[in-house]
Amino acid sequence: MTKKEETTREKILRIAGAEFARIGFNGARIDEIAKKAGCNKATLYYHIGGKEALYEAVLLEVFPRLAEEIEERVKRAESIKEKLHAFVLSLVTTLMKHQEISPVMMREIASGGRELPASVLSCMARICSVTTSLIEQAVQEGIFRKTDPLLAHLMIVGGINFYIAGEGMRERVRLQAEDEHVCSENNDACNAEKLAEEVSSIIFQGLQKKV
Repeated sequence: MTKKEETTREKILRIAGAEFARIGFNGARIDEIAKKAGCNKATLYYHIGGKEALYEAVLLEVFPRLAEEIEERVKRAESIKEKLHAFVLSLVTTLMKHQEISPVMMREIASGGRELPASVLSCMARICSVTTSLIEQAVQEGIFRKTDPLLAHLMIVGGINFYIAGEGMRERVRLQAEDEHVCSENNDACNAEKLAEEVSSIIFQGLQKKV
């Protein structure tokens, strides 16, 4: 879809997502979002509502579909390793496609999720349930060592969000690092499939029960 084919609502959500990612919920201003979207505040309120409703709408463009996709992909996968990769790949692909989400999530992590609406928290709980159930199953089957499933989930999701939100910082580190293996945007590890493969491999090997 080109920008000219966007509906007014879609354009407002796209602009709002970029603003929330750039300066956060508290910093974003309805009048500025409306101006950038080429409409007035009355039009924005008509299509979506106030800032809280706008924030929720931006997040609901991503999280319900992400939760559904993760549930379906993990269910279709057979082995624990394939299920873990399916989870990570769904998460990485979605967050790379919707670049505004990771910066928003990093701010929410820092603030204790203060602005997250219940509808989004519900989707996040569904996603968390998939990971924790998967890890608990792997522990029961003797594939993973005994571990805290919630901690493992937070490390996976938090690490991926930090990686994607930290693109600018990664580049600055790369320019000053002596280690040429530090990831840059031209490195294969920044490709969604490659990144998912790397992350799922690290997690699997880290949790795998040593014989």
